[in-house]
Amino acid sequence: MNIAEQYISDEIADLDEFPEFDLAIQKINEYRDSEQKPIKQVILDKWSISDKEIHELVISVFTAILSYQKSEVEITYQALIGMINNKIKLNDELDRVKIAADVIGCLVSAELLVMTSEVRKEHVISTEFEFDDIPVRDDHPVKFSRPMPMKKNHNKEGHVMCGNPMKHHDLPVRLAHLNRMNKVRFSLDQDFIAEYDEYPSTPPDTEQKEAQVDLFVERSALKYEEIGTDVFYINHKYDSRGRVYSSNHYVNPQGISFKKAVICFANAEVVQGD
Repeated sequence: MNIAEQYISDEIADLDEFPEFDLAIQKINEYRDSEQKPIKQVILDKWSISDKEIHELVISVFTAILSYQKSEVEITYQALIGMINNKIKLNDELDRVKIAADVIGCLVSAELLVMTSEVRKEHVISTEFEFDDIPVRDDHPVKFSRPMPMKKNHNKEGHVMCGNPMKHHDLPVRLAHLNRMNKVRFSLDQDFIAEYDEYPSTPPDTEQKEAQVDLFVERSALKYEEIGTDVFYINHKYDSRGRVYSSNHYVNPQGISFKKAVICFANAEVVQGD
């Protein structure tokens, strides 16, 4: 569990009772042991999960919703499925999605989560419960030291291929190019950041999208402040078709025009007219 999930787990453990949480775990156990239609039953039979893992799964889903609500950003049913399906231990992605969808349904049935929807709009997941002082996990840390050169298709930080495990392979990939990109030293143009506001090229057309943009800009500003005038590095990966992507979320030369403009080479040289 990450720090936010561990915090929520500890807070729940300190409560005298939390019937909705206990019922959510019970619902998942009943679902796991239930008899389903043949196609779904085949998937359930492959899903091996311990009681401890069920507890951690409920904590993970619940924490995700609490964290989004703290940021005043709505999360849709579809988005939540995408977030948690990698926690379902099945090889087939479609199988993971189906189980994740049902798990969320169990939590809604237990009234730990609430699902609301309007005609022709997406289902939104929320909760009526609140926990204060949830720590924020940094999923996109800045690299202030040069990434270690990669010598094989996997490294200690994960796979050098973007995408889900079904796209990963051990066939030869050109690691020399990634290593060359990863050793480039960058810095930020703090004068530019102070002068101009960050905003997307296409204005958000809904309140939800506007809230997401505001949160992204706010967290980007914190990253710019964290980096300051220091030198940093950007890690790169291939996608399944061999295209290179930079992996930092808030400081990324492949982002919008503002993102490109704030990033400079740390070893700068003045271009001479002659």
